[in-house]
Amino acid sequence: MDYFCKGVEILNPGLEIFRLSCRTGEGVEAWLNWLVAIVEEQKR
Repeated sequence: MDYFCKGVEILNPGLEIFRLSCRTGEGVEAWLNWLVAIVEEQKR
């Protein structure tokens, strides 16, 4: 996964990567917060 993320970052500098787990829910809250912020920004 680290190797994949490094490749993605090289192609898309500054891209935010969220590591999510559907089983444990890990990372979901951070992703939702990011998503809400994007939607709020679009409303302005």
